[in-house]
Amino acid sequence: MSIQRLGQGLRSVYAPSLPPQGLQRLQKAWSYLVGPLIAKKTHPIELRGSKLVVGCWDLASLASLQASSAQSWAHLRQRFQTHTGLQLTSMVIIPSDPHVSPAPEGASEDHFKATLGWLRARARSRSRF
Repeated sequence: MSIQRLGQGLRSVYAPSLPPQGLQRLQKAWSYLVGPLIAKKTHPIELRGSKLVVGCWDLASLASLQASSAQSWAHLRQRFQTHTGLQLTSMVIIPSDPHVSPAPEGASEDHFKATLGWLRARARSRSRF
C-alpha cells in the first residue's frame, strides 16, 4: 500500500461528517458556485463524509473537468465554504446520468387522467371553430 493511498484512507476516516442539509445547499447554489457552463454539465450527487461527489454527463468534458478541478481545488473549496459554510476536504468528478429535476408539486401522478384532460380540452377548442 502506498503512502498516498494510506493518507487518503486516513483522511476519510478522520474527516468530519457534514450536516445532511449540506448537499441541498450545494445543489441550490451549484450554478453560482461553479458557473453556468460547468453547472450545465455537472451536479453534486452526494457527500461522503467531507468529500463531495460530483456527477458529469458530458463524457467529452469529463477528463478536462477532472484535471481543472484538481488544479483549482483550493479556490473551489474556499468558495464552497464561504457560500455554503461546508468544510469539504476533497472532490471527485465521476460519470453520471443527466440530472432530472423532480416533478413540480401538485403535478398529476396519474398520467392517464392528465392525458385525458388534455384531449378533452383539445376537443373543446376544436369544436369552437
